[in-house]
Amino acid sequence: MRCLRIFWAIVCALSFVLVAPAVADDSADALNAEVMRLYGEGKYAEAIPTAEKALALREKALGPKHPSVATSLNSLAELYRAQGRYAEAEPL
Repeated sequence: MRCLRIFWAIVCALSFVLVAPAVADDSADALNAEVMRLYGEGKYAEAIPTAEKALALREKALGPKHPSVATSLNSLAELYRAQGRYAEAEPL
């Protein structure tokens, strides 16, 4: 019985490790779609907090070197650039 509990604990832990990044990236994709909608409407300042949330989700779930994180960084930089906030956009 103890081995069975240990087995299921391992299965649950592995499923969380494998599924959590995908769920976070899906959530970030939805946030990014909202960012793009707001960007298209010229609502740059309103889009920034949403872009920051998408970036934070992706960094936490995927790590700082993942290409999806780079996409989020680029989106945030573009919002800053569109507002003329070049000093904030450049490091991103």
